[in-house]
Amino acid sequence: DTLTNWSLTILLAMLGFYFGDFVGITNLESESRFALIIGTLIIVIQFFVNSMLSYGFLKKWRYLKEQIEKHWMNGNPSLEEIKKEVEIYDHGRRTKSGWKEMIWAQLRAGFILIIGAPILLAIIETFRTQNLTVYHYLTFAVLVGYLVWQIIIFLDYDQFRKPKNVPA
Repeated sequence: DTLTNWSLTILLAMLGFYFGDFVGITNLESESRFALIIGTLIIVIQFFVNSMLSYGFLKKWRYLKEQIEKHWMNGNPSLEEIKKEVEIYDHGRRTKSGWKEMIWAQLRAGFILIIGAPILLAIIETFRTQNLTVYHYLTFAVLVGYLVWQIIIFLDYDQFRKPKNVPA
């Protein structure tokens, strides 16, 4: 989807800057390379979370569309049943997919590479740098703070939840 393409574009731009430093195209200090990697990771994680939300909405609306099409074809489910489903999934702000399914679906859609590459580069850059500075630790602290904030939002967001007592 679009968010995956944007994330891949940002990743490729970061890789160009990062590896350009080794062939003399760019001249980045260790702190700047590390900040570039962590900044890229923060952006692609944001796109990852948004793509999970998009996936949940897509699954929900496809399910409701299929129910309406089934009603048009053979009258089953009834309009009352469809209204209940709309009440649950649209007005009740719920999704057909659980958060584990959303995460796994988006990782398989390419985010495993898009998120994995900056993580690997951050690890490599950490080991390449002999003397980590306060700037390295501060950049890492920003990443950790961002991840904690994103996890809290993810767990608290009601549209990432499946309805209770409804079969899958």
